[in-house]
Amino acid sequence: MNEICGNVRKFAPKFEIEYSMKRIFQVFFSMLVVALAFTSCLKSDNDTVTLYDDIAIMEFKLGTLNRYLHTTSSIHTDSIYKVTYSASNYVMNIDQINHKIYNTDSLLVGTDISRVVCTVTTENSGVVYVKSQTSDSLTYLRSDSIDFTEPRIFRVYASDGSCSRDYTVSLNVRTVEKGTFYWTETSKELFPTTDVEQPNWAEELMDSTDADMVPYAVLGYIRWNINSKTDYSLMVGKSNALKGMLVVWRKIIDDNRTSQWTYMPWAEDNSDYLPDMDRLELVYFKNSVLAFGSDGKIYQSRDQGVTWKTGNTFVYPEGFDVASPFQIAVDADGCLWLTDTVNGRTWKGVMTD
Repeated sequence: MNEICGNVRKFAPKFEIEYSMKRIFQVFFSMLVVALAFTSCLKSDNDTVTLYDDIAIMEFKLGTLNRYLHTTSSIHTDSIYKVTYSASNYVMNIDQINHKIYNTDSLLVGTDISRVVCTVTTENSGVVYVKSQTSDSLTYLRSDSIDFTEPRIFRVYASDGSCSRDYTVSLNVRTVEKGTFYWTETSKELFPTTDVEQPNWAEELMDSTDADMVPYAVLGYIRWNINSKTDYSLMVGKSNALKGMLVVWRKIIDDNRTSQWTYMPWAEDNSDYLPDMDRLELVYFKNSVLAFGSDGKIYQSRDQGVTWKTGNTFVYPEGFDVASPFQIAVDADGCLWLTDTVNGRTWKGVMTD
């Protein structure tokens, strides 16, 4: 018993020292906590962190995108090559009522939207997550690329975590290049109609110096506005004085000059003319004049009738019979229409902006 008590007395000082150090540490830690709390109270209001219950995406910007283009070599082999372009200038519309985000101006043809980097600005530092395409799981929005091949759900949480809001984000990509013209067959009943009055015939003034070029048969006539005070007219027809090609006359109508028909002379080095043909229809479309000829070609004049060129932009739609009588028109939306007046087949032509 004495031996046990002796051993207790032997280790007692060590126990007392360790216990005292523990008490000292506890007191020091408590004093430190109080000091930090007191210091935080002395800070200005500018250092106070305020949380909000506001939830809104205020800005959505796209980064640099990849674009894959097709090319054909001189030996007719096809290949695909990649280029990049900045999409930061594309405006992303934010519909706060319907919670939708989208681009009105479509991205360039061939843009890869399966890997898109974007930045999002929120109201009062809301936190943004992206919903999975295959489940309800959410991923915090980082600088990683996102797959937009289908609309994605972006969920923004208020900074105080009290509520959230979902936005559906869609990216639109062009399927054809800007300035591409294409036909779509449609119903004859949709062909635009206009009210045509009985013409009032009146004698016209004409440049007498080229009277021998006056057409004996007028094939086409078109008139359009240059501006609010000036109209421009073109007349195309056959002439005995010029073989193998059609003659073109013009008339400018405004308040400052006497309106008269003037022959537009053909230069011998000008190979871009309208060849002689049996039928012709003229229409003013996208700031140029188109001549639909019975020779199976569509001619375009960008210089108000001086030169007429053919190319791959404007061609007759597949299945159209140029030997059959037809009509052309431009509707209020700026679309071109073509209809076969015999069998009724009708096409609508659109130029991509």
